[in-house]
Amino acid sequence: MKLLNDPFLNQLTNLFSLKAFRPDPFDMTAPLSVRFHNQPILGVCIYPGAIKFAQISFGSSLSVKEIGIMSRKTGDDKELVQLINAAHRETGCCYALVGYNYGFNALKSFSIKRSENLWAQLKDNPAMVLGDDFENGHQYSLEHHPNRDVSIVFSYDANYSTHLEKIFDHSEVEVVRLQHIIGSLFSEICRKFNGLMDYPLIIMSGSSVFYLDIEGSSDREWMLLRNRSENPVNSSLEAKRQLNFVEQILPREGNVLFYTDELNDADHWEDRIKEMRPELNLVSALPKMQNTQFDIFHTLAGN
Repeated sequence: MKLLNDPFLNQLTNLFSLKAFRPDPFDMTAPLSVRFHNQPILGVCIYPGAIKFAQISFGSSLSVKEIGIMSRKTGDDKELVQLINAAHRETGCCYALVGYNYGFNALKSFSIKRSENLWAQLKDNPAMVLGDDFENGHQYSLEHHPNRDVSIVFSYDANYSTHLEKIFDHSEVEVVRLQHIIGSLFSEICRKFNGLMDYPLIIMSGSSVFYLDIEGSSDREWMLLRNRSENPVNSSLEAKRQLNFVEQILPREGNVLFYTDELNDADHWEDRIKEMRPELNLVSALPKMQNTQFDIFHTLAGN
């Protein structure tokens, strides 16, 4: 019998390495930082025309090591699997945190009751939680306003997330978390401000845009909500359409909380908005890291 396959020695090794006290990698009730303490995982963000990769480590603090941004030349599933496997070979990571960029809608709801087990209810029986706002074939997340009986409900096309899971089934990497970028960003911003944002908020990520106007009283009520999400290939025409939509919704002046998840240095959405609205002051909604193109992994891994 080989020593490497000795169950008793494996148990001892797991005890000394603390693996015996680590939750199962797929235990959704445990944070990633606990499931993968001192065990790097692969960060993957999927966009219509590209994919971002990073190596994420959970030690005394969260660490993100940029791997790169790879173009999707064909956009088909086979190419996506090849890119994922290439990142696996480079990092050795067998588990992945995956964010995707499109296929969402957001609405305001005034009928969702607060409860301690709301997250589990929303996952297991969303129709009971959402009532008339429920639609078959969708998955949901939501955020409550801290002082008002209003929630922002994010709806995600389940067909796309299921398709992504099947793609990873054909790769050398297993998914331990799959979530939409816009919903995760809004959740993180709400945590930072306890839901009481000082100014209107705009989030831009690839082909997706989310805008929420904030009422100026002490309650900071969530007012006008606008969002847009398509699944095009990256093109100059799409960038123009996105900017046209942003121009329609942004105020002329004042302060606006702003977060962008950019793919290309050439995008510079902040500079484009400043040219469009010179009297508008853009305030960073979340802290900027060393490489802003990979900041999104800090948010996805921290949620």
